[in-house]
Amino acid sequence: MSTPTTHAKPRDAIDPYDHVALRRMYDDATVSAVIAAGYDEDTRTVDAKIFLEICAVIIACVAHLAFARGSIARSGAQWALVAIYAVFVGGAHGVAKFVERDALVLTRRRGVDADGREPTKTSMNARCANGLTVRVRMERFDETFSLLVSGKGDKRCEASDALRCDASVGDFVDEGGEFFEDEYEAYVWRALEAFERGKGRGKEAAVPIEKVCD
Repeated sequence: MSTPTTHAKPRDAIDPYDHVALRRMYDDATVSAVIAAGYDEDTRTVDAKIFLEICAVIIACVAHLAFARGSIARSGAQWALVAIYAVFVGGAHGVAKFVERDALVLTRRRGVDADGREPTKTSMNARCANGLTVRVRMERFDETFSLLVSGKGDKRCEASDALRCDASVGDFVDEGGEFFEDEYEAYVWRALEAFERGKGRGKEAAVPIEKVCD
């Protein structure tokens, strides 16, 4: 995986003191960088959540119309619709909690349906065979954030070979709130390469990717 040219390409400026905006910006840029590296997103869990939420909305609409028209008078039928709605909503939350485990992005193996981009040798080893889990850990008001990369089966990035890289929140954002996406994409690509090469030491040990990828 070659490192992209790092010309400054700022996004629209944001308030650099708005933690929520910063977190959203880093999350979006991380997903874009992972996909640009050749790892297609595994959208099956997202699709499942959307399907369950649509079903919940349909049940809610049906219940509302039925109640408004008075076609459902028995309390048993009313509670049945409430229970069905709760099942679909709970199912969507269950997918997020127990399947996605709040991962930022889950991917498939690099090169699968990736618009002709060939997988590298290192991305075909056991730790990358089924795809990746990528997380961004950024606590409110912290000056640093962590990028974590692991195999897709390790959705909490708790494996001993998971890669954690730390950076300052302000490394890719200037005082005017401009985010330098190319520089951050290069950073993410180096982290992915470091994980592919087996440089991860678990989420409790940060790896200086500027050294291991040279």
